[in-house]
Amino acid sequence: MEEDKRVTFNTTIRKSTADMFRSYCKENSLPMNTVMETFFKQFADGEFIVKIGNGTMKLELSDSEK
Repeated sequence: MEEDKRVTFNTTIRKSTADMFRSYCKENSLPMNTVMETFFKQFADGEFIVKIGNGTMKLELSDSEK
């Protein structure tokens, strides 16, 4: 089996969102990259969906997770 190599992921987000995320991770002793990778994996596995509309965005568990 091929080794699952690490990659760099660069993007831009709102500063206020980044600050809240960084603060929450620090307060809960969570490595930010681990939280982000877990989020990416669960999203890619279909464990939740992102709904965007009318200027809002929210996450919902997929039907199989409810």
